[in-house]
Amino acid sequence: MLFEFQHSHKIRIYFLIAFGILLTIGHLNAHAQTEITTVKIQGDPERKKAKYVLTGKVTDKLTGELISGAAVHVDGFFTGINTDSYGMYLAYLDSGRHRIVFREFGKKAQYFIVELYGDGIVDTELDNLSFELETFIVREEEKDRNIKNPITGIVKMNIEDINLIPALMGEPDVFNILQTIPGVTSVGEGSSGLNIRGGQADQNLILMNEAIVLSNSHALGFLSAFNGDVVRNFTLYKGTVPSNFGGRSAAALNIEMRKGDFEKWDFTGSLGTAVSKILIEGPILPEKTSLIAGLRKSNSNWMLQKVDEPDVRNSNIKFHDIYLGLNHKFSQKHSLDFSLLNTGDYF
Repeated sequence: MLFEFQHSHKIRIYFLIAFGILLTIGHLNAHAQTEITTVKIQGDPERKKAKYVLTGKVTDKLTGELISGAAVHVDGFFTGINTDSYGMYLAYLDSGRHRIVFREFGKKAQYFIVELYGDGIVDTELDNLSFELETFIVREEEKDRNIKNPITGIVKMNIEDINLIPALMGEPDVFNILQTIPGVTSVGEGSSGLNIRGGQADQNLILMNEAIVLSNSHALGFLSAFNGDVVRNFTLYKGTVPSNFGGRSAAALNIEMRKGDFEKWDFTGSLGTAVSKILIEGPILPEKTSLIAGLRKSNSNWMLQKVDEPDVRNSNIKFHDIYLGLNHKFSQKHSLDFSLLNTGDYF
């Protein structure tokens, strides 16, 4: 029993020694990582005093501007010292060695060891503190939803994915993108409509915000009647069509239009090879009611005039579409939407 007691006692002593060494190393590393500036202020040796005045200014290292309200902490002092509106501070300190820290929110702290044996000045500059934050990506749906979800025959794309696909005449178009999906083909050149899963064009249900759209194409089927600037996403049901999308036997296409900005007004316009566009959006009542309006008008007749065929060169194509959307939030769970789509074609 005596041997066991001595053995455990030695283990305890070794543990305490190791723990002390680790604390010492950590303390040394902490001091090594913190830059401390030593300042020695000497006064008149024949006129020694118990207290001296330490003053100075605190400035921004990047801009050079004076920082008001910066904290000046002196070890052993429990009353706070802050810089005034001119970035200056004033402290009455005992003669001897002091540790002083200058701090400001969003700035890197500066540490000083001041050996004070007379009145003096200590100025400092505070640099911006860099924050390294983790990046989080929030998605409406899982990235691999089409793999994990057992429902087949559903294709969904948002406007970010639509803009990545090369567009006809520079105009991102829903119908042209749909033709790149397996099982979707065009009826033919100069004809509007899509053949999906072998069905006829009139067997497809075209919806905008779940409302039936009858006139859904322009220029004999070359462009759809949906302005890409106001489209949020689209969902194509070419396999299992939900029961609330009944009435068609081939497929259902629901195009969801985006809502206007609830915080600020924005205006954009563009002149393209095929169409000219104007978009206006913004809050009627901030955080409550928003408006979005998009106008698209054709300017493609110049391309017809470049064709050698007289019948084509003398032809004329005009079309336009206007979208107006209003959204009002009653609460987080209740809102009211109003959507208007007006299209016109002349050939």
